[in-house]
Amino acid sequence: MKKIALISTFCNTPEKVEVLRNTLIQLKELGVDSAMLTSLEIPFDVISLATYCFTTKENPRIKWPEYARISKKSFFENGTSFTLVTGLADYGFAHAWQYKKLSQIALTYDYEIFYLVNYDLNFDERVIDALRSNEIVCSIWAHTRGDFSANATLNFACFNRENILRFGEIVTREQYVSHLAQTHDSTEHWFEKLYLGIDQVKFEDHQITDLIAEGGSTDIYDISQIKSVKIFVQKCNLDRFDVNLLVYSFSEEKNIRVITNLGEHGYSGKGPCLFTLALDSDDLLKTVVIEVDGESQELLPQIRSIDINQIFI
Repeated sequence: MKKIALISTFCNTPEKVEVLRNTLIQLKELGVDSAMLTSLEIPFDVISLATYCFTTKENPRIKWPEYARISKKSFFENGTSFTLVTGLADYGFAHAWQYKKLSQIALTYDYEIFYLVNYDLNFDERVIDALRSNEIVCSIWAHTRGDFSANATLNFACFNRENILRFGEIVTREQYVSHLAQTHDSTEHWFEKLYLGIDQVKFEDHQITDLIAEGGSTDIYDISQIKSVKIFVQKCNLDRFDVNLLVYSFSEEKNIRVITNLGEHGYSGKGPCLFTLALDSDDLLKTVVIEVDGESQELLPQIRSIDINQIFI
């Protein structure tokens, strides 16, 4: 039977590219064709291992004001209490969207069995058995990642032709955003609910795992590359470009300057300190540089990438 693995990728580090390379090699050894979609540049020698590779500029994350995953941090510093709130973009639908697009393309060929395969899937014995099987209808696999577990996953699933078509029909941005707004739940739990709408769905009891643990290493409340301080940016007004820069987590006296193409702000003393920028548009800003005791960093790219952050004092 003709089989194809639909591979979701976001390989933004050399480590991830190498994991993708090994995934493609393993699929080839098992006699399974592969189709992958990427919004990032991937080396040609890796692309050549895939049966099909599609490059797109689209990476449809869900962000504020449509939706944001809210996280907060509270702390007390130098006699003042602070609460930092950040609204993070959700990438779950981007993951699902890659599979949906790949399934639509793969259905134009004469494949009979379709697999959803994340680029860093751990090919354990049960996964290999499923990739070798010719008796696929609709098998959904449980997933574990650290302390998180779910009865369904985006990282591995198996479909026949009828059910991969149904999969593409039920995955919509509108349903996903509605699920997030009502439940604030995980992407995996949304998929578990959707899979129940597919005839003859079977939930496997085996827990599949990833080779790369995403998240956990980045401090979402700090954009500073200057090790002696932390920097949090407030940006929450959709009508004006109102930005507060909170420089914190330092107890010794420091000389700090914030320099833009429109002016300069200064501070000398112990932390924390707050700088305010209020403009009609961020288009007016060409540069936002912070200097701490002579060490500098350009902040404008990070500021523009923020969807919504707030500071409560």
